Amino acid sequence: MTLSNVWKITLEIGQQPPEFQIHLNDLNGNDFNSIFRDNLPMFQLELRDETSRGQFSPCFVSAVPGSFYGRLFAANTLHFIHSSYSLMWISKIPKEVELLNKDNIYMASASPQQVLDAYYNQFRIDFSTFLRCRSEEIVSGGRMVLTVLGRRGHEDACREGCCYIWEVLALVLKQMVAEGLIEEEKLHSFNIPIYTPSPREVEEEVEKEGSFGINHLETSEISWADLSNEFRSTDEPDWHYVSRGVRAVSEPLLSEHFGGFVMDQIFEKYSEILHDCSTKEPETKFVNVTVSVTRN
Repeated sequence: MTLSNVWKITLEIGQQPPEFQIHLNDLNGNDFNSIFRDNLPMFQLELRDETSRGQFSPCFVSAVPGSFYGRLFAANTLHFIHSSYSLMWISKIPKEVELLNKDNIYMASASPQQVLDAYYNQFRIDFSTFLRCRSEEIVSGGRMVLTVLGRRGHEDACREGCCYIWEVLALVLKQMVAEGLIEEEKLHSFNIPIYTPSPREVEEEVEKEGSFGINHLETSEISWADLSNEFRSTDEPDWHYVSRGVRAVSEPLLSEHFGGFVMDQIFEKYSEILHDCSTKEPETKFVNVTVSVTRN
């Protein structure tokens, strides 16, 4: 339900439309000024246009920089929290991963079991911390809807679509080591700080932490083609769009670790491999895990 729908319903039943306070959160490095300059004015205009009879109740928007793996808001002040495609990012790379993963940059079929376990344990710690912090900030009866990039089943943590895109990137980096473009030591010390949980793993952590009750838990799938159709030009192939998306997500990490001067070369090679694989591999899909919870 949109804010404009809430206002319309309250007007229809003869009630004063509520005021809304919306807090946006991201890490300190996010450019909040660009959001307020480029996006907020249009958002406010659209709300006014959608509100029935031109009656508009104030909607206040603020930015709260900081990691959500810590407290962000005053106690008992929030009524609803929404997080989309964020909670799969873990707070740090575990030491076991740094020591044992070597040529892999993520959970791969060649990764030792200790690496998979270390990723999972870090996710458990971080997700539990997130739930505990939000439980202090949200009012009793308040709700959260959380969507993360995940996987279907509890087993085979390294065999889903998300892992595939990182295995292709690892292949590119290995090629560049062989060509002398990047140092092997740098490849061995680079890992992607993401864990894609299964529905069962999400459910277990919510129940274990104990502050929230689960209302609904589901998985959904989206193919690369469907994902790209909404945002790309009509003549852009799927593999090229996916390459651009992976670059947008990973370039800050790659640039800091390997240097910005090799980014174009990395993603030229990445696009070439995806193009080649797109004619051989079955359709690749991303899996979303969505959970709706209520504060006890």
